[in-house]
Amino acid sequence: MPPLRPAFALLAAILPLASQAAPSLTPAQLTALSLRGRDLAMRVKLEDACRAFLARSAPSAREWASPIISLGPDRWTATFLQVDALGSPKVLRTLTCAPGQLEALTPLDRPDIPIAEKSQVLLVARALRQLGSASATAYLVSVPEPGGGATLYRMSRRNTAGAVVLGQDFILTHRPSTPLPFKLTPLHRALWTLSDEGMPGTPAGAKAVGLMHSHLDLADPSEVDVAAAILSGAVDVFVMVKDGLYKCSSDGTITRTERQAGGPNQGRGGPAEGEDLPGFRAFAFDRKAFDHENRWVVLPGSGKGSYLFACVYLDEQAGFTSHLGGAFRLDPEGRAILDPTFDTSKASFKIRLQKDFFAAPLPEGIAKDLGLEGRPAFRAAYVPDQATAEHLLRRGFHLNHIGECERAVQVLEPLFRSQPTLKGLAFELAFAYNALNQAGKAVPVLEDGVKRNPEDPWLARELAYSYLHSGRYREAVGAYGRSIPLIASDNLQERSEQAMNLAMAHQQLGELGERDAWFAKAKAWAPPGSPVAQYFAKQPQAKP
Repeated sequence: MPPLRPAFALLAAILPLASQAAPSLTPAQLTALSLRGRDLAMRVKLEDACRAFLARSAPSAREWASPIISLGPDRWTATFLQVDALGSPKVLRTLTCAPGQLEALTPLDRPDIPIAEKSQVLLVARALRQLGSASATAYLVSVPEPGGGATLYRMSRRNTAGAVVLGQDFILTHRPSTPLPFKLTPLHRALWTLSDEGMPGTPAGAKAVGLMHSHLDLADPSEVDVAAAILSGAVDVFVMVKDGLYKCSSDGTITRTERQAGGPNQGRGGPAEGEDLPGFRAFAFDRKAFDHENRWVVLPGSGKGSYLFACVYLDEQAGFTSHLGGAFRLDPEGRAILDPTFDTSKASFKIRLQKDFFAAPLPEGIAKDLGLEGRPAFRAAYVPDQATAEHLLRRGFHLNHIGECERAVQVLEPLFRSQPTLKGLAFELAFAYNALNQAGKAVPVLEDGVKRNPEDPWLARELAYSYLHSGRYREAVGAYGRSIPLIASDNLQERSEQAMNLAMAHQQLGELGERDAWFAKAKAWAPPGSPVAQYFAKQPQAKP
């Protein structure tokens, strides 16, 4: 499992990343995003058609990375490549068809890559070196740019059931004329699944909100959101921004709309407002929703006397999710009456959680009024809760991801005692310890993990971090000396962060020459805008 926190942690507390509200997109920008989203969706459809064609003659093709695609006015081509350790590409297979005629693919003898596609090949080769075997689990959609260079979109593949998976996406841009030709822009970090029939829990035939999410790295919708809506074909994708919503329709259009009264919020409850009604006590929002996992809870609504009800559950792939079931009000006798303006028969609202929030348990009488008795019915669409080792590890992973590290330790410690060699477990448990300032507990877990997996860069990095934060500075120096070479040479942000921590370890040992040398490397490696770059920008007198 990938790390959840950068190694550059000593400065994290003094370098918060500022988030600024972006202005609304202009009609021209929305049109451009829509056109690029349609193009991405067509390229994904062409790749899927090519893979279906190759499955009959080349079973190994399912392990190949995405092809280089050219959508010319006369012919469409898709060229699958293999990139060696030196980054040199080799053509594996090329398929072609007339524009839009995906059912009429034919093989094409094409030993070389046309010059017009060289920038795409360079970008894909870089991505393949960085992603390794993970490249076969995602669409790597490369698009040539009119002004030169290319852009590569990393999009999760459809799953075995044919559903579109949205999340953990990024854009890698290649501009040959710029000093820093490669620029990485992350889009999402959590996973969402869109099936052709809608999301689990979406009413049959629903064409309204199938997916609503907040962007973590961008304030506005991306072309990946448009592509996901087109590829799902059954639901629209809504992107929540500070002051409203952007709707990416399944026909590829993007529109901006205001949030409606009683619509979904991000689950931040506060003290209960309103008066106690005769024979009924007002809700007290003083308990955490995670304490009521898989059960309905009450959230404050849009006005006095209005409430929402939701259920928090764990989607093993996507993470902790709040399923918003609807809204209600209370009559003078304390009975619950569904709010007809919040119609969940036409939409299903799901919000991927980044933290726990306050809620009130839904009383049995209210649940009966609303027809919500028993286990929430929509949960049947997900894998039933099981106490398997893999499920517990995923639970710990997602708890760490949202900062619930104490809960993660409660899950992962017993699992580690029974199955200490389970892949990914040592990192997750050690991460939780370190987040709780218990680096001393993390050290033996990681030492054992590194002994079994000496080439794992994230275990090595976390061990170095643990040595540093437990005051074992000499061991930290040695550990960083082993972990930094394991990081890919083009992962400059990770290398700069580790170099910064190594410099601090030397400083604690009084080795100022070594400290300054590693400060210099950290500064040289730091990508523009990264935490390390921001640190040096704010300290013009810092050495070197």
